[in-house]
Amino acid sequence: MAGVVDSFTSTTLEDGRVLGVAFIAIMAVTVLLDKINQQFSYEHQFWKSQPWTGLRPELFSGTRAYFRSFFTVRDMLDKGYHNYSKSKISFALPVFGGKPWLVLPQASAKDLISRSDSELSSDDIHIEQLQVNYTLGSKGIHLMRLPLQFDVLRRQLTRKLPLLTGAVYDELDRGFKQYWGTDTMNWVEVEAFPTCLKLVTRAANRVFAGEEICRDEDFLEHSKLYTQGSVFVAMALRLIPKFLRPLASPILQLRNNHHFRVCARICVPVVQQRIRNTRAKQEDPSYKWEPPVDALQWLVEECIKAKDPKELDPILITRRLLLLNMVAIHTTSISITHAILNINTYEHSEEVITSLREECNRLLGENDGVWTKAALNDALRLDSTIRESMRCDDLEPFSTGRMVVHPNGIDINTAAGSSIHVPHGVTLCLPSHGIHRDPEFYDSPLEFQPFRFSDPREKFLKLQMKAQTDMQTALDLKTTSLVTTSDTYLAFGHGRHACPGRFFAAQEMKLMLAYVLQNYDIEKLKEKPPSTMLMGTNVPNEKARIRVKKRA
Repeated sequence: MAGVVDSFTSTTLEDGRVLGVAFIAIMAVTVLLDKINQQFSYEHQFWKSQPWTGLRPELFSGTRAYFRSFFTVRDMLDKGYHNYSKSKISFALPVFGGKPWLVLPQASAKDLISRSDSELSSDDIHIEQLQVNYTLGSKGIHLMRLPLQFDVLRRQLTRKLPLLTGAVYDELDRGFKQYWGTDTMNWVEVEAFPTCLKLVTRAANRVFAGEEICRDEDFLEHSKLYTQGSVFVAMALRLIPKFLRPLASPILQLRNNHHFRVCARICVPVVQQRIRNTRAKQEDPSYKWEPPVDALQWLVEECIKAKDPKELDPILITRRLLLLNMVAIHTTSISITHAILNINTYEHSEEVITSLREECNRLLGENDGVWTKAALNDALRLDSTIRESMRCDDLEPFSTGRMVVHPNGIDINTAAGSSIHVPHGVTLCLPSHGIHRDPEFYDSPLEFQPFRFSDPREKFLKLQMKAQTDMQTALDLKTTSLVTTSDTYLAFGHGRHACPGRFFAAQEMKLMLAYVLQNYDIEKLKEKPPSTMLMGTNVPNEKARIRVKKRA
C-alpha cells in the first residue's frame, strides 16, 4: 500500500512539475509573440522614426532607459526640451511602466487643446495610467465614462465655494491645533509633508464627504493608503502584459481591497442615510431635514437624477467619493508643502512673511475678521506665492496629456507650416517643466520670486485708481492668477480639460497658508530638503521636519 501511495505521490509531483514548466513556457512564448507583434506594428514604426531623449549607446538601451526613467524622467525631459522642443521638434520620452509619450513643443499647445474629444482623449490616459478596471473595481471604466463625481466639481463645487469657505477654515483650525499643536512657549518639531497631507485630507473631505466622515481618523488614514496603493498597483500592472493582468490584479489588490473595505464600512451607512433623507425631502418638502452642503450630497442627488438604480449602490458612490480623494488630496498636499518650504528657505523669507501677514491682516480687517471667498480673491500676494511655488516645484514634468483615439490617427502641428502624423493609441503631452523654466517666458526662471505675479497686479490697481491704465492691461494681468492656465503656465493643465477642481484647491491652499502665517512661526531652514522624484512626480521629502510655534 505504501508503495502505491509513494508511486502516486511521485507521479503527481512529476506531473505538477511538467505542468508548471509547460505553463511558464506557454507564458514566455506568448509574451515573446506579443513583443514580436509589437515590433511590426505601425505604432512601433512610428516610434522608430522619432528622435528620443534618455537613450545611451549601450546594450538594451531602450529597456534600460525605461527603468532609469523611474527616477530620472525629469532630467530626460530637460535634455529633450533643450535639444528638440526649443527647435519646435517633438520627441519620444521613455515612461516607466508603460509606452513612451510623445512630447510636443510649446508651439503645439494651441493645436493640442483645440482638438475634439473624438480625436484626443484625456479620459483614456487616466483609464490607462490608473488601470481603473482593476484598481477601482469592476465598475472602474464606468466611473470614468460616466464621471458624476467630476461633474459635481465642475457644476456644483466651484459655484458654491463662497458657502464653503467658513467650513474649510473651521476644519483647518481644528486640524492644525491637533497636528501642529498650540504651544506658544516652545518649538515643536513636526513632519512637514505628512502633517500637510492629513490637514488637506481632513479639510477637503469636509467639503467632499461632510463633517462626520472627515473627522474619522480611520477614514483619513485608509483613504490615504487606498490612494497610494492604487497608484502602486496601477504602476505594477502596467509592467505586466495585458493578458496577465486579470491574473495578477487580485494578488496585487489584496492590501488595497482591505483599505477600501475600511472606508466603505465608514461611508456606506452615511450614504444610505443621505439617500433616504434626500428621497424623503423630494417627496415631502416639509420633511425636517436640510441637505448638507457637500459633494457627497450633490453626488447622491446626481445619482437619483440618473434614474438608474445601479447608480444608487452605496458601494459605487463610495468609490466615486474615493476617486475624488485620489485626484485631489495628494496633489494639493504636495503643492502646499512645497510652498511652505519654499517660503521658509527663501533668502528674504522674513520680508516675504511680513508682507504676506500684512495682506492677511488688512483683508481680514476689511471683512470683519472672517475669511470669505471675496477676501481670498483679493489676496494677491498669497495667490502669487503659491502660483510661483507651483511653477518652481511643478507636481509633474509634463502636462496636458492626451491620447490619440481617432482610428486613423491625427496630424498635429509642431511648428508654423509643419506637422506630423500621430497614430492611434499614442499619448501626447507638453513639457511643462521646461516651459516653466524657460527664460523666453519667465525672467530669471530658476529663481523663486514669491511676488512675481502679484507685483504687476498691485501696480496695476494703483494705476487703475488714478485712471492711468487700459482694459487690455487689466485682462493681461488677470491671466496671472493662481487658477488661470495658459500655454506657458501648465500646473493645472490647460484648455477645457484643465483640472476642474483647481478653484477649490486654490482656495484651500490659500486658506492653509493664511492660517499658518497668522497662527504659527516657523524656524527658518538653511536649505530646502531635497524632494523625491518618483516617475517624475515631485514629492516633498517625507522625512523633512520643521519646527513650529503657535503665535501668542
